[in-house]
Amino acid sequence: MNTKRVFILGAGFSKMAGMPLATDLTNDLFEKFREYDQKDALEWLGYLQQRIDWLREGKSKSINIEEVFDLAQFDIELWKMRQQLCEVKEWIQHAERRIKERTEKMNNIEMWSKIKYFLHKWMFVAGLVLLVISRAINLCSSQPISLV
Repeated sequence: MNTKRVFILGAGFSKMAGMPLATDLTNDLFEKFREYDQKDALEWLGYLQQRIDWLREGKSKSINIEEVFDLAQFDIELWKMRQQLCEVKEWIQHAERRIKERTEKMNNIEMWSKIKYFLHKWMFVAGLVLLVISRAINLCSSQPISLV
């Protein structure tokens, strides 16, 4: 007789075979990071634990390995976005430096223009003063002045 069997396996079926559960894998990951003194990874996992606690509103203390992978993927994407923003930030800083340099040049040009205007104005005034003085000297002199 030909019988067909169907096996329905639950989430913890591998526990009987000595395999760790998903929550045990996360604890094993923590232990390996501690064993190899991976401070950055431990810091990230601690931050991860805080986010999961916040998402669950403190209902469960264990982190499931699938959640670690999901949030790790999220953090990778976030890191990529920050890298792109850093490029934009550097470009903006470069543009701001260029604007500052050009503004300083324009201020220097404006300063020289003001100096030239000042000198021209006072040269004109000095010329008028000399003209008035020369006319006054001519008027005070005994010789008649011809205006032609």
